[in-house]
Amino acid sequence: MITSSPNERDHHLQSLKAYMLKYGFGVAFLLLFGCGIASYVSIQRLKENRHSLVHTRAVIENLQGIIGDIVDAELGRRGQIITEDPIFVLGIDTKIKGLRDRLKDLRQLIQDNPNQQKHFAIVEPLVNQRLEVLEKSLQLWQQNPKNTANQVELTYRAWQLRQEIEAKIAQMRKVEDQLIIVQSQAVEDNVQTTLIFVILGSVTGFSLFVFIYLMLTQEVAIRKQAELQLQQNNQDLEQKVEERTAELQTKEQLFRLAIFNAPLPITLHIENDEFLLVNQAWTDLSGYAIADIPTVRDWTRQVYGERHLEVDAFLQEFYARSEHFNSDIAQVDTAQIITKQGQRLFWDYYSAPLDIQPNGKRLWISMAIDVTDRKLAEDALRASQRQYETLAEVVPVGIFRADLQGNSIYVNHRSCEIMGISFAEAMGSGWAKSIHPEDRDRVFRQWHEAATHRQKFYAEYRFLHPDGKITWVVAQVIPEIENDIMLGYVGTMTDINLLKSVEKELQDAKDELEIRVADRTAELSQRQIELENLNRRWQSLLDNVRLLVIGINHEGCIEYVNPFFLAETGYTLDEVIGQDVFTLLLQGEQAKASKLAFDELITSGEYPHFQNKILTKAGELLAIAWNNTAMRDSTGNIIGTLSIGEDITDKLAVEKLKSEFISVVSHELRTPLSSIRGALGLLASGVLANQPDTSQHMLNIAASDTERLVRLVNDILDLERLESNIINLDRQWWDTAEICQQAIETLQAIAETSQVKLSSHVPSLQIFGDRDRLVQILVNLLSNAVKFSPPQSEVLLTVESSPHEIIFHIQDHGRGIPEQMLEKIFDRFSQVNGSDSRQGGTGLGLAICRTIVKQHGGKIWAESVWSEGSNFSFTIPNQIS
Repeated sequence: MITSSPNERDHHLQSLKAYMLKYGFGVAFLLLFGCGIASYVSIQRLKENRHSLVHTRAVIENLQGIIGDIVDAELGRRGQIITEDPIFVLGIDTKIKGLRDRLKDLRQLIQDNPNQQKHFAIVEPLVNQRLEVLEKSLQLWQQNPKNTANQVELTYRAWQLRQEIEAKIAQMRKVEDQLIIVQSQAVEDNVQTTLIFVILGSVTGFSLFVFIYLMLTQEVAIRKQAELQLQQNNQDLEQKVEERTAELQTKEQLFRLAIFNAPLPITLHIENDEFLLVNQAWTDLSGYAIADIPTVRDWTRQVYGERHLEVDAFLQEFYARSEHFNSDIAQVDTAQIITKQGQRLFWDYYSAPLDIQPNGKRLWISMAIDVTDRKLAEDALRASQRQYETLAEVVPVGIFRADLQGNSIYVNHRSCEIMGISFAEAMGSGWAKSIHPEDRDRVFRQWHEAATHRQKFYAEYRFLHPDGKITWVVAQVIPEIENDIMLGYVGTMTDINLLKSVEKELQDAKDELEIRVADRTAELSQRQIELENLNRRWQSLLDNVRLLVIGINHEGCIEYVNPFFLAETGYTLDEVIGQDVFTLLLQGEQAKASKLAFDELITSGEYPHFQNKILTKAGELLAIAWNNTAMRDSTGNIIGTLSIGEDITDKLAVEKLKSEFISVVSHELRTPLSSIRGALGLLASGVLANQPDTSQHMLNIAASDTERLVRLVNDILDLERLESNIINLDRQWWDTAEICQQAIETLQAIAETSQVKLSSHVPSLQIFGDRDRLVQILVNLLSNAVKFSPPQSEVLLTVESSPHEIIFHIQDHGRGIPEQMLEKIFDRFSQVNGSDSRQGGTGLGLAICRTIVKQHGGKIWAESVWSEGSNFSFTIPNQIS
């Protein structure tokens, strides 16, 4: 056995010490330098990953901006079309420019991503097409705002392009979201790597420096005897130690600064005792600064409340083992904390031991990650899952889920009961084996069709139980789709055995009922045909009778009128149906009297005949003689009336005219006959035998009255023949100048006797008419003008021509005609006052003139100013009709 002497051991120990002194600082420096280089590389990678995150977010913002700008531009287009406000056009131009800028920016951002460039090559033309559709829509609207067909077509095309754009952008967004996830993970890995290198370098360097310092101290003690010789070397060594210590302190300060500014909550603390450092992220999230929590126990007391003793005990035990710690291995709930502001947060802790302090306790570094959002989401998901599972087990229908291949991955208890198999047998494709063989192919075919088109599956089919029992079900399945990705299917099945049984009973009852209904229908159809035939006969009678027929309900509203009623009143069917008859057709006292008669008819059924005047749409009054019948329902109650009326307006007018005519004619005949009778009676009695002058005067009176009687009879006969069209007009082409000259010559002697001047301004015009009748009109009008003109006045005859007719005017300066008589003077026996008859007039001349003018197709009228004169005018068409 070889042993070494104490001197050799001392020599080896001294050599080792010398080696450590010589190379220890170099090794420590190299370790620190290596950690610094590794930290620098990690930080650079962290910066690169952060730049990539910023770049990816810029791509996502541009993708979202494209969709937003397209929507804003479409809203601007709709605003311009709806409001016609030009401000919307400016907004659209801005959005279009913004879209093109975003496309340019997006092209630059993805120039290093070939996959995204392929998507962009599809998106960019689609966006340009969408902009062209928008601009074309605005141009078409500005050209023709009412052309909605083109707008609808362009709007549909715009919608299609937008759907394609959104689909492609969604694909690009999905790629960028995946990049963000990868880059975020890379950032987290780099942070952890950097932290490890910094901690490792600091701990290693610090440990080496401590170890060297102890060795130097020991070496100084051993070599005290050679202090004088080594004083200079000792001073140099002390200087180096001071420099190394300063360097270590600088690195420690940098380390502390890095921890303090780290984005994650980080602390340095002495086990569960004093906090040496609490970084800003820790304070920002929890609200507690190092002054609020000087020790770990202060922290647990603040954030864990009543649970702090339990947490303190666990930490005390854990720190004693000096093992790495994370929240997953904690035996107590350390994740849930209460911030200084009272907010509940969830933190995942990660702690690692460092070196032991002079007081014998170990230095620890602890880091936390805020997982509040994830924790709340997990809790909500678990609660939702529990609710779903509970609901699925208690509902009376079968619930199941299947994967994309149709294999069952979940069935509830009710599904197993319906299929007649166990849960294990229903898993996978086992459920399909329970489908009745006769239904299996049809169900698989329908399932495949629905799955191919991602449509809802609905079918009724049977399950065959192992014991032979058959269960009818109705199944409904919908696809589970998330982010346009098919995840599987979820569906329900409902036992419809009872429904099928009821359906069969109903079908049997239906078949029997159909037979009965068919027989009864045939019988009723025959009756219906007979009733329809009878109804058609009555309806035809009512629709074609030349009488007014109106049906009124018990409230007085019109329910039926026949075509003759509409023709007579001028109303349309929509204008009268549903209207109150007493408001629409009657006025004043007529309405009140008719309402009383109607109420009596509705109440008692008595009041069959009634006569009143109804108001037409044109405002004319028609005299109607009504024959009323009460309408009753099947129980005999009166529900309205059916009235049939005869228009007696013309009949009443004829009767009135006849009465007036008899009165006037009897008066006009009696007056001259009385005069003739008196004159002839005196002559016949011989009283005037010796008075020849008086006898002659009496004869003259009798002769004058006889002529008057003859004129009256001739005028009456003339008027009757004209109005009865017994006299046919002999129409030919004549010269207006010749006709007017003939009329003036006829009356010239009478005018001279009355000291009235006849004048005319008549151009030579061709007129198509009956010459004698036209002369008769002019003579009659000129005769009246001369008769009622004062001496030394003038009667003027003028003629003018228009494109369609020739107009004659006879103007005098007589006494004039009252305004209320301007229309009436053309009626038979109508005169302004009784004295006119004493001037030899019969009262029929103007009526004859009007009849002749009407037969020529013209019109006649009078204009007058009282005491200034009158102007009679009539027109004759200058075209052959």
